[in-house]
Amino acid sequence: MIPYILGVIFILLGGFMCIMPQKAVKKELQNSEGEIKRAKRNGIIILLAGIVFIVVNILL
Repeated sequence: MIPYILGVIFILLGGFMCIMPQKAVKKELQNSEGEIKRAKRNGIIILLAGIVFIVVNILL
């Protein structure tokens, strides 16, 4: 059960970072386009990792 919960947490965190990247960075860096792009990219990576994590746990 714990792997599925962790996978869902990864998916939610990645989704948050993709949808609202300005809120995911520090207040000092919210005006930096580079940091916002980086947060969005990292969100996509975390989202995909969560999906892969759940799929692997289902298959095993």
